[in-house]
Amino acid sequence: MNASHIHRWLTAVIAVPCLFLLIYYGSARLFSVLIGLVVCVAAWEYEKIIHGQSKLARRWEFLLTALIIPVVTYHQDFRHLSIMIALLFIFLILCDLFRIRKNQGNPDIGMLTKYVLGMIYIPVLMSYFILIRRFENGNMWIFFILLLAFSGDVAAFYTGKLFGKTKLMPSISPNKTVAGVIGLVLGSVTACLVFGYYFLPDISVLHILAMSFLGSIIGQLGDLFESEIKRAGGIKDSGNILPGHGGMLDRIDCLLFIAPFIYYYYVYIVG
Repeated sequence: MNASHIHRWLTAVIAVPCLFLLIYYGSARLFSVLIGLVVCVAAWEYEKIIHGQSKLARRWEFLLTALIIPVVTYHQDFRHLSIMIALLFIFLILCDLFRIRKNQGNPDIGMLTKYVLGMIYIPVLMSYFILIRRFENGNMWIFFILLLAFSGDVAAFYTGKLFGKTKLMPSISPNKTVAGVIGLVLGSVTACLVFGYYFLPDISVLHILAMSFLGSIIGQLGDLFESEIKRAGGIKDSGNILPGHGGMLDRIDCLLFIAPFIYYYYVYIVG
């Protein structure tokens, strides 16, 4: 067992109980603060990725946008969040225009597009956790999503190591295999069925099966999308804030896609 693998497990052993206690015993406000901190760290990493090897100065307006969205989500409903997204989109464009005028530089629509993508990709998608926390038995739904993501991640890692031969998308994520994805889906479905039986007894087995099966696949798309962003930026990990796990964005990449899916499934199908 190499040092990186040991660090991976040590980080999990320390972080998981702390996260469990905070979610289970913490207030909705404290949970929203946690989401805000995660968003800010992930946004910081994302901006570093999109700059690549260039020496461009960090744009304060993007980090401000990343902070505003979870704050608005906590204090208002989804309708207000939609309004805020539209206003912040205009805000980013105005800041870009003023910067071009001030510096007399060449317009770079590519960088602006990356910032707009980042606004939707990180703070908006992550803020769905704040909305899910408001569900009846919301804490259990948060745990359901985390279990769906991380049980599949563990199963994929070991299944890929043991049986992985055929690469899934080597140009984007050279370590991912077809066998790993199969293990991911089976691991997520199994763990979620057990969790649902004990902690979400009012939700039918069919719904648990559908959410875990589809959620595991959607989460894998989130993982691949983050890998695509990193490859475009020429880096392997988004950061090193979590020893053995890389950066914050590396840890939440699948969660960013799973949370909106679970939210809408619950609201429009279960609800």
